[in-house]
Amino acid sequence: MRQRLVVAEEQARPVTLGAQTLRRGLWVLEAVAGHPDGVALSELARELGASRSTVHRFLATLEDMGYVEQDATSGQYRVGVRVLRLASGLFRGLPLRTAAHTELADLVLATGETAQVCVLDGPEVVYLDEIDSPHPLRMNTYVGMRLPAHSTAVGKAILAFLPDGERQGLVGWGLRARTSRTITDPGDLLNDLARVREVGYAVDDEEDMDGVRCIAAPVFDIRHAVAGAVGIAAPSHRLDLVDVPRAARCVVEAARRVSTRLGVQPDDADGVTPARVPVGRRGRA
Repeated sequence: MRQRLVVAEEQARPVTLGAQTLRRGLWVLEAVAGHPDGVALSELARELGASRSTVHRFLATLEDMGYVEQDATSGQYRVGVRVLRLASGLFRGLPLRTAAHTELADLVLATGETAQVCVLDGPEVVYLDEIDSPHPLRMNTYVGMRLPAHSTAVGKAILAFLPDGERQGLVGWGLRARTSRTITDPGDLLNDLARVREVGYAVDDEEDMDGVRCIAAPVFDIRHAVAGAVGIAAPSHRLDLVDVPRAARCVVEAARRVSTRLGVQPDDADGVTPARVPVGRRGRA
């Protein structure tokens, strides 16, 4: 009965029908995007609370337009290349990405490691740009990738400089363990973020991925609000803890220069020159 009422209402309001159809199609696309390794039709239907036939109809249209593709063997759906073309156009137009690109290249030259710039989106960070290390062994990340903020250096560098209320709210989200070293206690994370504010940079000491160590520093916009973070990622055997302060200086200086490109006056590009890395299980900056 409810379904018939919805159909009747949509038939009576053709403009709403178009808007609702677009909205539902985007919901399906977003759901597919949430499964980078692919997702089955039945799982999508359960996730969206819709019938298989309804979801399949939207998927067929999205697939026909190139926004979704179906694996011929597994039958699972994943985001198609047309979405990447849309995303690349967005990334090219983002002021932060544009401001950071040259600095990322210089950061790779200075450290020999992969350099990245990210923004915060809820409890996650999104990679806007990345320049790979020349080494054959490097971190496997990509533009558009999303990772939890609490377990990454770039995420912690941003969280640390958010307004208190916003930071408290995000730290209250479920802090899922990514490795045995991930900080999952909100109190411990808040203490860690306080140390980030003290030294001016964050360290992910194998907290998001085993064998990977990362350093990041915040980038500020013309309003002096944190706009994102610049960082490097390296295999932990190549970036030892004793080497972190030296590499952190390069990262902080790169972040300062990006902030300047975003309109922050050089004298106002806040940040503490890195001089040390606090040690201890919960003492990683």
